[in-house]
Amino acid sequence: MEKYEIPFRPVYEIWAAISWFLGVAFMALLTHKTDLPLGPFLILGGAGLGMGIWRLVASFPRIQEHRSLRRVVLQFVGWKKFKSLANKKGSWIGEGFPWGQQEVEKASEILKKDPERILGKKVLAKGHQWIHGLGAKRSEPLYFPEDMLNGHTLVVGTTGSGKTRLYDLLIAQAILRGEAVFIIDPKGDHELRENARRICEAMGEPEKFISFHPGFPEKSARIDPLRNWNRPTEIASRISTLIPSETGADPFTAFGWMALNNIVNGLLAVDEQPNLLKLRRYLEGDPGMLVVRALRAHFEKKVKNWDTRITSYLKSNRGKEIEAYIQFYESEVANESPSPELKGLITSYTHNREHFQKMIASLIPILSMLTSGTLGDLLSPEADPDDLRPITDTSRIVSKGMVAYIGLDSLADATVGSAIGSILLADLAAVAGDRYNYGVGNNRVNLFVDEAAEVLNAPTIQLLNKGRGAGFSLTIATQTLADLEVRLGSEAAARQVLGNTNNMIVLRVLDGQTQKYIAENMPKTIVRTMEAQYRSGASVTDPHGFSAMYGEGVTKEEIEIFPPSLLGMLPNLHYLAKFANGRFVKGRLPILEIKE
Repeated sequence: MEKYEIPFRPVYEIWAAISWFLGVAFMALLTHKTDLPLGPFLILGGAGLGMGIWRLVASFPRIQEHRSLRRVVLQFVGWKKFKSLANKKGSWIGEGFPWGQQEVEKASEILKKDPERILGKKVLAKGHQWIHGLGAKRSEPLYFPEDMLNGHTLVVGTTGSGKTRLYDLLIAQAILRGEAVFIIDPKGDHELRENARRICEAMGEPEKFISFHPGFPEKSARIDPLRNWNRPTEIASRISTLIPSETGADPFTAFGWMALNNIVNGLLAVDEQPNLLKLRRYLEGDPGMLVVRALRAHFEKKVKNWDTRITSYLKSNRGKEIEAYIQFYESEVANESPSPELKGLITSYTHNREHFQKMIASLIPILSMLTSGTLGDLLSPEADPDDLRPITDTSRIVSKGMVAYIGLDSLADATVGSAIGSILLADLAAVAGDRYNYGVGNNRVNLFVDEAAEVLNAPTIQLLNKGRGAGFSLTIATQTLADLEVRLGSEAAARQVLGNTNNMIVLRVLDGQTQKYIAENMPKTIVRTMEAQYRSGASVTDPHGFSAMYGEGVTKEEIEIFPPSLLGMLPNLHYLAKFANGRFVKGRLPILEIKE
């Protein structure tokens, strides 16, 4: 017969112990007040005392089990202790225990009986700490395994549940390992930024930290998001993905890509590095002078005696230098030294200007967002001896193992913040592609994206798909699955992103759809419950005929290893983690304190 004991039943053992001790006390009183023989009382009193001690000892585990459900612990960790806990074999993520069938059984029993009835309102007012108490006696330091860190991680949790504190721990240990770190923070969390800066200072390398924030341009580093590319077409693709489009393949997006690519080719023809300001200038204005400079550079390299041969064209087009150069190219050069790039640039210039402006009407606002005001200097930096703000790019940050905090100021301007985050992620995808193709550098690159639904785009999905081979490890945080669906346009696209994450850390989740998704990614387990049956009856013909029955049995039920309802009950800083190797742990995060 299978042995089963109801979890968290009343501690009957303590009442039994008290009864035995009272019995012993009563016998001691009798021997004192009466003249009854002492021997039998000594024997019975000794036996009663032994039974009382036995029952008292048996009650201790039960009492400890009940007490663990009521325990509230908030752990703070200083820098010295944190360094001792940090481990190169993995990332320390607080303390906890493996979550398995035994914990599920106990949790199910409490939920059936109602936590308030077992623990009381006063205890539950501090949150459902009892969830962690289910395995508190097996609690130990938890580590995110090193081999699991090479994959991507999904962090899910509602506002205030502890995502930022988790990021503090993971970021700090990536910095301790000397790896490159990118923190993309749409909200602009001051504490997250300061903790990353303090860690670099505590390691004696304050120069490794840089901060980008459009809300504080005077203190911000300048980053060129178009600096890194393998093919010129990547630049046009990077910007055109920001154009609002239902399909991503409508005529306006395609025309915008073509217009951008033509200007990029023109700038490269005159040995100029494309940037956002230059692209906007030539798209909004007249690219005629760029056409002349590009054609002249081509003639210098490819056409003999071009300066004398073009004279007749200049005379016949007095005051129209651009037209003269174009005619010379099309009449004499296109056959002997053709250039598809120059042909595209000429087409952009000769295209009907009114129609051209209509076709790029959805592109210009994107460029305006990324170049207006102080953003022009921040995202299109030019060397200036009077400007002491550092100029960098994502490739340099990766190669030097730096720590880059990128605040997007989305609370002040969500549209611009989203565009900045998206184009920087596209630049990182280009760097990852370079590392993947040519094996440039083997140090791990950690990319932490908070509120990922604000910035996710096609290049980010590429990073999730192929970034691991380039040494990129992404940790993306979101509040609900619906946030990703809205950003990407469909549930299928959202699940494509989520399907590329190997590990999952779940804090408190209130959204039912998100709870359902998380439950789908968990295995099932069997839980046992005890059922009691009572039955009685009387005969209608025989007044003395009466029957009664009582029975007990253990039933088994298959449920999720972590019931979805518990996800909405997790207190702040409590989490459930599922690693790529199939291991489940229930953990509790500390608060990292790094003082100046």
